[in-house]
Amino acid sequence: MTWNIHHLDVPPLDIVIGYTGKGAATGPLVENVRRLHSRYELARDAVSEIGVIAEEARRRLSENDVVRIGELMDRNQKMLSLIGVSSRDIENLIDAVRPFSYGCKLTGAGGGGSIISLTDRPKKVEEAIRKRGFIPYVARLGNHGLKRGNHLD
Repeated sequence: MTWNIHHLDVPPLDIVIGYTGKGAATGPLVENVRRLHSRYELARDAVSEIGVIAEEARRRLSENDVVRIGELMDRNQKMLSLIGVSSRDIENLIDAVRPFSYGCKLTGAGGGGSIISLTDRPKKVEEAIRKRGFIPYVARLGNHGLKRGNHLD
């Protein structure tokens, strides 16, 4: 598989990042995925599916189809959980924000860290994250990227 970086027009999107305050070493997670990938067809299929999901999400971004993007985020999270890069805290955060999100998934290498939620109710997602004892970061993304001073009402 070949990955390329291209210019991508991103419509304005409301996101909330939930941070657990915990981290995990990337090396062991990557090694575990490599080991699963080399031994199990299910893991190979999951990794391939992640690539398919990413390609469809790229196309859906240009259409501003937040409903489908959210579905793809949820599907991606299932694949990431399957290959062992999610964690109890990540799943806890996802359970908390899912009712207020188009979709949500871990972000980064996994194993602890953070989730990202695509939502039109950022205040509700922020509250849900705080209620679970984690830290929310609210942002609006778009063609000009994340800008200091963006505030969502």
